[in-house]
Amino acid sequence: MESARRSNDGCFVSATTGFILTFLAILLAVAAGVSVYLIRQPSHVTCHCNCSNDHHRKVVKAGENVPHTAETQENATLTYKVECATQNCSTRNNSQSATTTTGREMNNSYRLPKSLSPVFYNLEIKPNIYEEDPKNFTFEGQVKIMMNCSKETTNVTLHINQLKLLNDSIDIKGGSDCLHPRIGVMNYERDLERQFVIFHLSEALKPGCQYNLTLNFTAPLTDSLSGLFYSSYQHSGSNRYLAATLFSPVYARTAFPCFDEPQLKARFAVTIVRKPNFTSLSNMDIIGTTDRPDGYVADEYNVSPLMSTYLVALVVSDYHQMTKYTKDGTKVRLWAPRGSLPHGELALDVAVKLMEFYADHFEIPYPLPKLDFVSIPDYIVLGMENWGLITFKETYLLYDPLYNSARNKKQIVTVIAHEIAHLWFGDLVTMCWWSELWLKEGFASYLEYIGVHHLFKEWRVWDYFVLFDLHLVLLPDSLGNTSPIVTQAESPTEIQMAFSAIPYSKASMNISLIL
Repeated sequence: MESARRSNDGCFVSATTGFILTFLAILLAVAAGVSVYLIRQPSHVTCHCNCSNDHHRKVVKAGENVPHTAETQENATLTYKVECATQNCSTRNNSQSATTTTGREMNNSYRLPKSLSPVFYNLEIKPNIYEEDPKNFTFEGQVKIMMNCSKETTNVTLHINQLKLLNDSIDIKGGSDCLHPRIGVMNYERDLERQFVIFHLSEALKPGCQYNLTLNFTAPLTDSLSGLFYSSYQHSGSNRYLAATLFSPVYARTAFPCFDEPQLKARFAVTIVRKPNFTSLSNMDIIGTTDRPDGYVADEYNVSPLMSTYLVALVVSDYHQMTKYTKDGTKVRLWAPRGSLPHGELALDVAVKLMEFYADHFEIPYPLPKLDFVSIPDYIVLGMENWGLITFKETYLLYDPLYNSARNKKQIVTVIAHEIAHLWFGDLVTMCWWSELWLKEGFASYLEYIGVHHLFKEWRVWDYFVLFDLHLVLLPDSLGNTSPIVTQAESPTEIQMAFSAIPYSKASMNISLIL
């Protein structure tokens, strides 16, 4: 992902002013701490162990010790600090109920339990972008996740955020290697801070077995510019709407429940439901279209290679396209509104040449059958390297030589080189966790110069490497709050804050000293 990282703006204060501000900040922090200590009262929580009688339940004050059962040690997903007086309840409530809690009541780890790992996602999504008022836009879908169980567990924990689950759709089945073909879901709960949904099961999942989880979901479709969102452009004086995605780094969970961690790769089979006068795109090539009720059609896409959830992508629009092919037969297409399509000639030509160059440079062929470039009118990043479907901010993809400068041309070519480098560094080879963000962004930031220099040697881009990367990172790296290249990032907020000049520019400078 290419962010707008090249900025030379800064803010400076005098030493005296800095001392006064620091003293006031410390004074306020001490006062706040004293206030919290004086007014804090012990809170209580209630046991949700599904025991049938009240005398089986014991309320435990927050802060008291809780017995470390096999389940709490192994899965670390109990919502409440709870102790059940009777472990073997004679009657269990098998209805699916939901509770919502905040992260203060939860285990502190932001990582998913290691007992389950995804193998295959069958994902269907239907964006509704056809209402007159975009405030009424919604989307709905279904995900079927095939999971391997490596350690016995009595719950299933996934990432979820801003989605409504349809309770009557929740279903867990064991595979042919499982003794119990259907697993009951007693209840589920949401951890808002960690963005988890935790399904408590009527019996334990066994190691070595495979299980299938089915969930239906729905949510508003907004112009948030992250997750699954809508954007718009003007055509003949009216708004035209499209649905697009930005799942990096932690937004796939806002579009479908999933194991939203980069190391938990799986294969994806995506189906997109749309109206016939629109076109859909996803990571892979389309294999067929079938009719659906109410005048809709469903596009079914080929199964992807193993990939992370943040690389899944889809677009539904009325765009038009132009096509070229690489020398090894890979289809490369550029999608944009009809009136803007001619301005994509530069980007499409550069894309084909860079695809061929990087494949030869790495001596690894591009593994997917196609690559789509899509123009997004409103986008919070310059480009996003979704495997097989790269999305761009419109002004970093479309080039009109009558109105755009030579500097605009160089910016477009550089961003394209950065995103195509990600098809190998980031998509094919992915870091295990966001703390190692530099492994994809540092290499892509360095390789973009190699790619651009190959195409336009007269631009002398290695001179810009010192100007835009070395000098750019000197100021933030000189501050007391600078971070190392490998940084600690656990919560969703910390992960988003990790995208700075350090894993991009500082990492690329260090890589240049080694290679």
